[in-house]
Amino acid sequence: MPNSEPKRPPEPEFFHKEQTVALVADFEARHGVKRMGMTSWAGSSVTVYVSNEKLARILQDPLVRQVSEDEEFSFSAFAPPWYDYNYSPEWMSWGGDATNAKVSSGSSGRKIYIIDSGTALHDDLPTFAARLNVACGSSGNCNTSDPTTYPLVGCWAHATHVAGIIGAKAAGANKTTRGVYAGFPNLISLNITSRSGGSYDCSNTSPSSSTVGYALDYISWDNSNNNPTKIIHVANISLNPGGMEYINLGVPGTNWTKARSVAGGIWWGGIQLVAGTLLVQSSGNWPSVGGTSKDACNYAYRPGYLTPPTASDGILVVGAVNDNGAAVSAASPFQAADPSSLNTLAAYEQSTYGECVEIWAPGDRIVSTWGSHSSPYSVNGTTYTGNVYASGVTQGWAFLSGTSMAAPHVAAIAAWLADNNAVTTSAELEALVRASATQHGGAVDPAGYPVKVPRLP
Repeated sequence: MPNSEPKRPPEPEFFHKEQTVALVADFEARHGVKRMGMTSWAGSSVTVYVSNEKLARILQDPLVRQVSEDEEFSFSAFAPPWYDYNYSPEWMSWGGDATNAKVSSGSSGRKIYIIDSGTALHDDLPTFAARLNVACGSSGNCNTSDPTTYPLVGCWAHATHVAGIIGAKAAGANKTTRGVYAGFPNLISLNITSRSGGSYDCSNTSPSSSTVGYALDYISWDNSNNNPTKIIHVANISLNPGGMEYINLGVPGTNWTKARSVAGGIWWGGIQLVAGTLLVQSSGNWPSVGGTSKDACNYAYRPGYLTPPTASDGILVVGAVNDNGAAVSAASPFQAADPSSLNTLAAYEQSTYGECVEIWAPGDRIVSTWGSHSSPYSVNGTTYTGNVYASGVTQGWAFLSGTSMAAPHVAAIAAWLADNNAVTTSAELEALVRASATQHGGAVDPAGYPVKVPRLP
């Protein structure tokens, strides 16, 4: 009951049906209540404050068909700030809060390819559908012919962190985090790095435009040979530029055409012969991507030279927001990693932005799977931690920041939307992801473009 007598708002007498007004007046008189509001066109109902005693009598009234509590609800797009949540013994990052993370109920046959440094085994991660190294550009899995040069897991546990954001399992012993699509069963790790000089040599492990192209080629082969029902798969590419940008006054990068081919699939006479794959790419962190421009068009895929990315084409570029729903910018740069030995970002590092960023997602201090935090080592001046080679090291966590962390949020969202909606092309799936996004508080990036963050229903 309210502390004071509620005041009924005035109602225009002509609005409600006379019969319902009379019915409600009789109800008020018989039960000693005053209406706060009513409906008469969508159905006859009345809203009233009642005591438990009066409620008991109302429930016995033969004219009453239904009684329900007038509950308060929140809008489906929960506004920031977002928070890390503890589901003891594991944590869900604020990114899971922002995107309304889900738990997988089983395999639909859909795959998420992780084009990265090779994903390590981890207690938090589901069993991989496949772990391959495609960096040699032949034989599908280069690891089978030369495991020393082409390992399944590279030096940097970046891919393991990305995989955890997508699908780290929910609950269980020795678990530390859960993903946006927790327990997703069909993760495929495509390592695009190689090494030389021994099993633990990390002096030459960087990916290249060529190795990204080899990964795209593998995905196209897999769709052509192992996808008879034409399921729309998803690929995460948390690296820049990857040969997917436009360069030299409109000359496409090495993998621009390959990316469009993989995303669009193969068609003949209006019939889809090979399914497309939705490609999700990070927009890039500045100044890590190099150059003086902070425009994502210089470091990520774009539909065409001087053409804004307004249409869905099966390729999404993702910028990073912080837990307040704002673009990570010079005014509010990425937070440092935890453990601190993993810091590789400059103090003023920010997300690239502009018209080529098609959607935004959580990317600031995201907790996810990592190797153990022991024996840091240095590679070309960069400090790494966690013995990602050792098969016994299957636990650990880390907080990392970057657009690399934003992209897998979108990849996971896309997979869930595809699993719960009928989609036949990657463009349709991209449109679903775009439709799920909200611009919180009118947020815009430094160039004035809207910052829209997707959220699952």
